[in-house]
Amino acid sequence: FLPRHLRVEPALSLQIVNADPGATCDEACSSLGLACDETQLQFVNSCHHMLRAFPCEGGCGHEVGDDLPAYVHDVAMATAGQCLLFDSGSPKCDRGHPSTTRLCGCVMPPG
Repeated sequence: FLPRHLRVEPALSLQIVNADPGATCDEACSSLGLACDETQLQFVNSCHHMLRAFPCEGGCGHEVGDDLPAYVHDVAMATAGQCLLFDSGSPKCDRGHPSTTRLCGCVMPPG
């Protein structure tokens, strides 16, 4: 087991927020007076959370990218209708894609 001071746990102030299509999590969180926290993205990265936020008519799939988790709203994409999750890597708050809608982990801003 990891000592408590080394663990990353869900923040008490964690709010799961849908970004606008193509927008970043930084934009989505700041529009609500919150801040995106990259360490919290792992806690929203589940099919359960995606299905609560999006239709996921193509199911949940695993991809690599720094703009995940996200729902593919663009019908021209091969992954249209899928909710995409990450297995590895470090998704970023400042990334978005014109064909997807991100699911974000927002927290109270520091200070």
